[in-house]
Amino acid sequence: MLSDFLTPDGEVDFGKLELVSEPMPQRLNYQNFLAQFRNTQKATIKTPIANIEVNPKYMFYHLTKSGDKQNKIKGNGKENRIWLSGGMLKTLQNPLFVARDTQDTYYFYKAFKNDKGLINLVSIAAPNKNLKMIYKTSYNGTSKRVRDIIKKYELIYEAS
Repeated sequence: MLSDFLTPDGEVDFGKLELVSEPMPQRLNYQNFLAQFRNTQKATIKTPIANIEVNPKYMFYHLTKSGDKQNKIKGNGKENRIWLSGGMLKTLQNPLFVARDTQDTYYFYKAFKNDKGLINLVSIAAPNKNLKMIYKTSYNGTSKRVRDIIKKYELIYEAS
């Protein structure tokens, strides 16, 4: 249960999350990231809760601050997250848990670690008009974001 990752005071116990973390996969360049998919325009990722449609090129360039050089795909506008590229597919396919907020946005969480410590990789998907799940973004979750996911959102799936 997710409550196993809370302290007696109700705060997230990041030490316990680090105990179940995996080594952060190596950063992937553009070609290696796309090589994970059969179709680089539109692919389907099987997750424990639903199939998610993704545009692998969008997934990669959305990790950047500014997007692709042709300005066809926008970046996230905030920061360079390319270093997360090796863990994104693992997070969607084999998350530690998945939670849903009140707007039906799904948060896939997986704990990784590197030489700097715990990485809270969060990938987000949401249903679109035809009720298919569509990938939105991935980021390294702050303590507050992870706390909100664990404490405020509905648990949909938890790895055994």
